[in-house]
Amino acid sequence: MSKDRFGRVVGSMTLGTALLFCGTEAMAQSFLENPAKNSLVSGISLVSGWKCSAGTLTFTIDGGAESPLSYGTPRSDIQNAGACTGLNVGFGALLNWGLFSDGLHTIRVFDDGVEFASANFVVTTLGTEFLSGASGIYRLTDFPASGQDTLVRWDQSSQNFQIIKDGYYKLQTVLSESRGECLESNSVTAGATLDGATFMDTCADVTGQLWKLVPQDDGYVQLQSMLSEGRGECLEGNMLASTSTLEGASFMATCGNFTGQVWKIYPRGNFFQLQTQDAESRNECLEGNAVGASSTLGGAAFMSTCDNVTGQLWKLVPQ
Repeated sequence: MSKDRFGRVVGSMTLGTALLFCGTEAMAQSFLENPAKNSLVSGISLVSGWKCSAGTLTFTIDGGAESPLSYGTPRSDIQNAGACTGLNVGFGALLNWGLFSDGLHTIRVFDDGVEFASANFVVTTLGTEFLSGASGIYRLTDFPASGQDTLVRWDQSSQNFQIIKDGYYKLQTVLSESRGECLESNSVTAGATLDGATFMDTCADVTGQLWKLVPQDDGYVQLQSMLSEGRGECLEGNMLASTSTLEGASFMATCGNFTGQVWKIYPRGNFFQLQTQDAESRNECLEGNAVGASSTLGGAAFMSTCDNVTGQLWKLVPQ
């Protein structure tokens, strides 16, 4: 027996769910999927599950104030399994686990005030309700299997790490998107466009526009194009000055342990800003630019004071 939120005794038996007896066979009529019993939770995720029929669904954490659960999400998997005759039986609510203290907590789920599911779970936080301005890309070696690696990136919106494609991307700014242009790695050689500086060029299926993220220490990455891989070259951020290589345009240089070659990819709304370790103290980000006589450095990409401008807002387009 258990009690509802008003202290009334209600009859129920649970196996992670309320049970409906049909002869000698028990069939689950509801299930709390997330957070699962004894699970570890962090970031922003769903309280979710399913119930074959429902009135007003709510939940509490540690006996606190009730919060509503939306009901009616299609769950063909549950219907196909024969657990429910209806389709729209899913429930859910988005929750920031950073609002709770680290350690053990209890969730209880109610239908019109009657508890039908509960679970104990453990919260782990990063010491703040919402972590802002952090960035990092890391390689998980031998995961999900021996000999396989997986790249993960810190995602501010979900307050958690997300799997990212371990392959090639095209780099495109909001400014260059309308022109159909992508970042071209180029090569510092005689006769090269803009003397070899990186620049925005018409997007095409060319090796100089296919970029890969190579994880380094502390969440930084090196940026290397398919064209530059064979030469062992990485993108150098540079510093705008008459005494700098190419007067400060970004360019491809021999890969090394240099602060101008290790990049952080910071979230900026729905886009990213690219900043080298060297440029952090100057608060400078990579500017895409537009090739033209009146453009800075003739249109070469360069480091400029970080701002919410379309030439600095980048997209990583998987290839």
